[in-house]
Amino acid sequence: MILEQEAITLHKLSRRVESKGGHVLDVSTDCVSCVFPNNKFPFTLIGKTADIKGYYYDDKRRFPRYKIEFKDERMHCARLASHIRLTPYLHVENTWNIIEDMVDNDFSPLVTCLLHESQEKRNKYNNDGKKNEKEKIRKTIGTKSIGLRR
Repeated sequence: MILEQEAITLHKLSRRVESKGGHVLDVSTDCVSCVFPNNKFPFTLIGKTADIKGYYYDDKRRFPRYKIEFKDERMHCARLASHIRLTPYLHVENTWNIIEDMVDNDFSPLVTCLLHESQEKRNKYNNDGKKNEKEKIRKTIGTKSIGLRR
């Protein structure tokens, strides 16, 4: 989750740089190296600090989100260059078929359903129940293997 947030933040920063006419050169763990036309920096700094005005972590504008750092060198080697995404990412939500818990602890209808499914469909079942519920299902099945994931 934290790595995803960092990636999202870096992406937003890259887009902000590009929206001001900048060109992103490198993206590192926590920074974006860039250049601007005519070497004119389009963002405003807060006083004599290196913090960029207008971008804050909180609504009260106490904690600046971005600051400028001057570096003489670019990255020496590309990191994970073979893992660059060349196609747009399309997130597809999973559809879940939820089977309600057995109130009377009789798992035979669920076991019958599982035993008659193909192996491919059985592997898609996700049993997130308590340990004792999983054991009851396994005992009901007996020696037959149905491929439930733990």
